Amino acid sequence: MPKTREQRRALDAWEQVQTVKANPKLANDDYKSWARSFPTMVLMDGLPQALAFLAERAGKDDAAKAYLRHLQRWVTEEENRSMLTKDYALKDSAALRDCTAKTLAYAQWLKRFASAELQ
Repeated sequence: MPKTREQRRALDAWEQVQTVKANPKLANDDYKSWARSFPTMVLMDGLPQALAFLAERAGKDDAAKAYLRHLQRWVTEEENRSMLTKDYALKDSAALRDCTAKTLAYAQWLKRFASAELQ
């Protein structure tokens, strides 16, 4: 039976959080912190600024790197576009709004599952 887009988002987010949970090298608290704070950062500062901050931190923080990789993989694979790349700030406003909405929808699932599953 075909799944809705929302069901696919939820399933993928669940699987990504389970990989974090199973990885002893990854600090679960740090990932959970990113999952909790990133949607708010996007709403307050906008997607380009939030992604720039996350990308900068990903160079120093394995949890930020994993979180960024999960966002990128979902948006680029599910939507068959490269929306979360270095040229995200150059997108027209309609494309940026679309990408922001899709990123936030997925980020909310990551947040829910990280809060429930990670210690």
